[in-house]
Amino acid sequence: MGRQRDEASWPLGEICPIQYEEARARVIKHPRRLLTVPPVQYHLDDWFGDLRERRINVRDGEITLECFGTPSKTRKLYVFLSSGRSRKGKVGTRFERVSWHPWFNGVCLNIEDPTRKTVSSTITAGWYFGSEEQHALPIVVSLVNKVQNFFGIANEDTYFIGSSSGGFAALWLADAIEGAIGIAGNPQFYVRNWPDSKRFSKVNIDLNNNSFEDRLNLDHLKLNKRSRFVSVVNVKSKRDYEQQLIPLLQRWGLSPVRYGVNNYGNFHIYCRSNNNGGVNSPHHAFDNVHEFQLLLNLYELKTDTATKAKFLNSVQEMQSNRLSLQDKIFYTKLWAKFLSKARLPILIPWDSLDANTANFPLKRYRNRVYYNVSWGEQAKTVVISIRAKQKDKEVAAVFRRLAELGFGKHLCKNGVRILSNGRIDCALSKVQFTDFVRRTSRELYSNQISGERVDNPPLGVTSFDSDNRK
Repeated sequence: MGRQRDEASWPLGEICPIQYEEARARVIKHPRRLLTVPPVQYHLDDWFGDLRERRINVRDGEITLECFGTPSKTRKLYVFLSSGRSRKGKVGTRFERVSWHPWFNGVCLNIEDPTRKTVSSTITAGWYFGSEEQHALPIVVSLVNKVQNFFGIANEDTYFIGSSSGGFAALWLADAIEGAIGIAGNPQFYVRNWPDSKRFSKVNIDLNNNSFEDRLNLDHLKLNKRSRFVSVVNVKSKRDYEQQLIPLLQRWGLSPVRYGVNNYGNFHIYCRSNNNGGVNSPHHAFDNVHEFQLLLNLYELKTDTATKAKFLNSVQEMQSNRLSLQDKIFYTKLWAKFLSKARLPILIPWDSLDANTANFPLKRYRNRVYYNVSWGEQAKTVVISIRAKQKDKEVAAVFRRLAELGFGKHLCKNGVRILSNGRIDCALSKVQFTDFVRRTSRELYSNQISGERVDNPPLGVTSFDSDNRK
């Protein structure tokens, strides 16, 4: 007889290779079905840490912690914390990284940040603040202690995992439970430095109140010499690097960071450089489950720092390539939608439309005048402009006239003459671009600027002429 195993917690690494796809499909689908089950309600004093009911709510005072757990006989505990969200005004439960459970050989536990439901749904990032009267994170500590006792798990085998505001919580909790490990992606070390913290003032909570100090910064971590703290920071995210990491290094009196691994005793910082901005912003350049497992295993590996750094840099390159490919796919789809059914006097370089910016030469003036479209972060906004060489005096006169007629702001920069109509919301981009091209091109053509006739565009370029539709 084979060993009996809870299907929900199968470690995928222990199965026969030929059964991999079947087992993977089973374990990944299994938790999703359980997520829809109404949670079992407990008071913290009456709950003993048993996760077999999977979906549970644990209450203490006015704070209710919504949880989802996966039991295991392996004596390791992985606690996943929730970060902020952009859907202001909507209250829902989101267990971040719940799909990671099958990939971890141990007890897995998701704990949702209760702040949005306790304080206000207008809060985007909560940092497990709780309420004015009650801090949520000490309650999380009590809850985790009960899980540890029930499953017989030591502090040293307890991992807190989160990103952004969830990363703040992960580091805070690893400090509160001495010997634990906190792993955070682009965490906030100082809540007041983060723009979303201003939303608390709109619900009459003053974060400058000294009684909240322990809830809002992580300076106390430097006093803990037993726990281990790992922070992964993307230096291309200015908010994370300049407004969070640099102030921490200065206040702690630590030396400046370098790219890659930086060790300060039991406090480790891994600096990455991911300049993505399509699907996700640089702040949201987080690991997927496989990249995270590699990172975790490498930090656990008993070897010298140079060897760890070498392998971690390889993980960074893997992630950078993945994010770059995601952005290319994102922008390719975006350009296809943006230019669909366009009938404009421009040349479209279809073979190079996979980035956030592109140039579209004006037909008959492709060596002199072109339109530039540059998408902002995550394509939420766009800047549309028409450009030419600064020294082209014939075009300069037309650009000045267009500016006088209110078509946009006229300026020169780095040898380029620019007429820009400013930043536009994504929803209006296609209509605005079509109108801008038609009206400005009509003005250029009517001034009879000398140009070249392009009857046969080069390979990879499509021409559309609004005046010669079939």
